[in-house]
Amino acid sequence: MKFEFIEAERAHFLVDIMCQQLGVSRSGYYEWRERPESERDKADRALAEVVTSVHQESRGKYGSPRVHAELRARGQRVSRKREARLMSQQGLAARKRRRFVRTTDSRHN
Repeated sequence: MKFEFIEAERAHFLVDIMCQQLGVSRSGYYEWRERPESERDKADRALAEVVTSVHQESRGKYGSPRVHAELRARGQRVSRKREARLMSQQGLAARKRRRFVRTTDSRHN
């Protein structure tokens, strides 16, 4: 998380000073930049695309339980919490139903 912040702000501040202030080593930051993406991150990115497509196919109506059920129906084995985390990271949530309000006042139009 600290390294990502340094990466985002390195155009505005010196890397050396940011590393000092955040309590990380400069060499650790540069090692992090060169490190290849982990297998788990690659799998999460691929799964996030599938989760997004399922959510869009439902026109935004499905929340994490239904998306999880749809993934299981498609043969993808994924934990409920992992799928919910990916939805949360992407800002995907079920579209709420509008509440039906019955008026009891007979003086309405």
